[in-house]
Amino acid sequence: MAEGLCAAADRLVDRLRDSFAPALQQARGGDRANTLLAFAGRDPYWRPAA
Repeated sequence: MAEGLCAAADRLVDRLRDSFAPALQQARGGDRANTLLAFAGRDPYWRPAA
């Protein structure tokens, strides 16, 4: 699912950037879901405090 969403996000980057936080750096080799979250300014490794 993330594979298809990443392709769409790449085409809509300008519109998406207004709706989300600035993109985060993502380590190379990460999976597509983590790449998509980082693209949207979300930390893919974030977890709520226990």
